[in-house]
Amino acid sequence: MRSAWVLAFVLGCSSEAASPAAPRVTRAPGCDACHAKQTAEWRASLHHAAFEDEDFRASLAVEQDRAFCVSCHAPTDPADGVGCLDCHRVPASHAARGSGHVATVACAGCHDFTFPRSREKMQKTAEEHAASPFSDVPCASCHMPDKSHAIALGSRDLDAIARALDVRATRTSPTSVVVTLRALGVGHDLPTGDLFRRLRVWVWAEGARGEVLADEERMLGRTFVDEHGARKQADDLRVPASGLRAVEIDLGDKARGRRVEVRVYYERVAEARGPFESVFASDVVARASVEGGEP
Repeated sequence: MRSAWVLAFVLGCSSEAASPAAPRVTRAPGCDACHAKQTAEWRASLHHAAFEDEDFRASLAVEQDRAFCVSCHAPTDPADGVGCLDCHRVPASHAARGSGHVATVACAGCHDFTFPRSREKMQKTAEEHAASPFSDVPCASCHMPDKSHAIALGSRDLDAIARALDVRATRTSPTSVVVTLRALGVGHDLPTGDLFRRLRVWVWAEGARGEVLADEERMLGRTFVDEHGARKQADDLRVPASGLRAVEIDLGDKARGRRVEVRVYYERVAEARGPFESVFASDVVARASVEGGEP
């Protein structure tokens, strides 16, 4: 579909990473004695599952730079994934019950970084946030409501992604439509994070029996090319933070007088090689339609 999607970053690693994971012994290093609620939330979170997540393991199994990936997905211990001490720095005095304070490190360490041996950003969520209308709103305000360590809003929360998107379709001619995607109250581009996430916009003209008469699709994500052995961003078509992205599509003469349907899919891409792609997930997060125009 798009040869510009050069996803070689997820290709190549040792057989060790592909072997079945050992039985997990989950732990929080003494934190649960005083923070039982937070520990229980964390144990059910994507942070805790960061190393054992099936999609991550599939990518890691063929990854050349395993240590680079593990440094964020399991900084201290694979059994913890992203554990308590990976986000919190605990002073020695905190060992005594009720004494001292826990300092929290910034989210950017694992959500805004460059490719290995490169200046090009692989993820740039913190940079997007700083440039957004919500730059003065801490990440935790949205992603940790009521200080919950479940990190409920994230890349697997389809309801949250759907709520964050307003999608409209408007005819611009008897054969063309403009699909406008607007991010609602989002402090970063949509989708953010992993460069393999994208929105797929599928538009089709519908016949009297519901059949597809003509269709087109557009991919809204980041694309990269290799330049002198380094990764370089070629384009970024994501929906900007609390902004909009307009996509114009001409379906040709078969769309004249016909109803046009729109579906927006949120996709997590597994890999792409030339015209071939595979995805971990492709889910509808928005719909729109526009009635037939003049024949």
